[in-house]
Amino acid sequence: MDDHGLNLLHADEAMLVFDKPSGLLSVPGRGPDKQDCLSARAQAVWPDAWWCTGWTWPPPASWSWRAASKPSAP
Repeated sequence: MDDHGLNLLHADEAMLVFDKPSGLLSVPGRGPDKQDCLSARAQAVWPDAWWCTGWTWPPPASWSWRAASKPSAP
């Protein structure tokens, strides 16, 4: 675990994979007391990262792999 409380499992040019500590929010919640979260900690280290949640690992056999690209600016 690094100084930001992140346990990085995998990193390459397309993806970062973390082991989220129990009790830490994935994304910010409502209110100032719920702003500490995995996405904020990750973006403090990798400011260009964008967030995608809802994946399970390992993926179930029925899960179809989908590619996602960062939306382009208007």
